[in-house]
Amino acid sequence: MTLKNKLYHNYLIGISIVFIVAAAMYSFVYFIIIPATAKALLPYKWSTLTLNQPQNIINTYLGKPEDTNLQTDTWFARINNYNYQLTLHYNSADSLADKYFIHYSFKNNLFIKSGSLAADSTK
Repeated sequence: MTLKNKLYHNYLIGISIVFIVAAAMYSFVYFIIIPATAKALLPYKWSTLTLNQPQNIINTYLGKPEDTNLQTDTWFARINNYNYQLTLHYNSADSLADKYFIHYSFKNNLFIKSGSLAADSTK
């Protein structure tokens, strides 16, 4: 093996290692750091939400919903690069909260990720 071939071989190995490390770091941030940070930044009132409460009590606690219809209310929050959405469903009989869903989305120049943080139901 000539000196030129050895240098070329070492160069390819070095570039391969750099790409593998970069891919591992990107994956770690995408799959571990972003969801963990989303949970940590979740608005406090959303994380302490209890079901089986009347709609007027929940609206007093959380504030006026940004989107509402007969059986669901939706709130939105933005913290840094995270957008959160809380959707609360009420039963039709007595307007008690019976299930909720919390979703997040993250977006910056390198990453775009969305997911579900929490869901609960009385059923």
